[in-house]
Amino acid sequence: MEDLLLDTLLYKAYANSFDVHNIADYTLCIKVHQSCLSLCIYHEKSHTCLGIEAYETKTNGTPEKLTAFMEDLFSRHAFLNAVFWKEIKVVISHSQYSLIPSELLEEDTELQAFLQLNCSFEPSQHTLVQNELPHSKVTIGFPIANVLYRWFTKFYRNNEVKFYHSSFSILHYLLEIDQAKEYTKTLNLLVAGDQLTFFYKVNSQPVLVNSFTFKSPNDFIYYTLFILEELKLSTKHTAVRIWGDLAEDTPEIQHLKRYAAHLIFGRRPKKINYNYISTDIPEHYAFDLMALMHCK
Repeated sequence: MEDLLLDTLLYKAYANSFDVHNIADYTLCIKVHQSCLSLCIYHEKSHTCLGIEAYETKTNGTPEKLTAFMEDLFSRHAFLNAVFWKEIKVVISHSQYSLIPSELLEEDTELQAFLQLNCSFEPSQHTLVQNELPHSKVTIGFPIANVLYRWFTKFYRNNEVKFYHSSFSILHYLLEIDQAKEYTKTLNLLVAGDQLTFFYKVNSQPVLVNSFTFKSPNDFIYYTLFILEELKLSTKHTAVRIWGDLAEDTPEIQHLKRYAAHLIFGRRPKKINYNYISTDIPEHYAFDLMALMHCK
């Protein structure tokens, strides 16, 4: 029988202080994308990320196949099927989301109406979720397939499962916590599988958040240059910062270096201990997952 844990594992690292008997003191953060699944374990009291893992799902992206993959993986895993965690946070990574002024959302029906303007989903087959960015007065709304939503709430029935969109976790960090001043203007790129999401802020306010699906290095370059042009940002004077599981030696990055004069890679969220993590796992990997550790 195929060893699912080994055959789909992308990377893994754990602190010596991680103790499966203390799971009730740990927060489990899980990121779900159609092509990959990753998780990290966070101990809030010591501000330590105790472990991180990532797996290739090989499911072709349908929610039904994805939940079947998770059922198999979690049942084989040493501790993911534990029933008592301090908290469980799930970040959904897909392009079906919308940023909405929070003052316009008073009823759930209003969220559905806003989402249907630019998202393609069947309301009867999805649960709608909203995450509010407190200081920006902006809410990120997104649909989750019912089969996925119900799987998590049933599998972890002894916990309240909190759902977030990947754009929320990174925006929350960029707007509320990251005040880096390396460059006057910085365009942030989050890469998750074949999904490329751009973030641009001015004075701690989101100016642009947009996602694209890319199939080739040329697509990657095209969308990046398109966004820079739309924002009227110069490639010579704007930093392009990369987040997510994209290695520095990939064709996408090598091509981008020809156009971006200041190409930098993001670092792990601040104020959290990662001393155990091997340098084999780049700092910009799994950022939207790790940023959940700062989300309440």
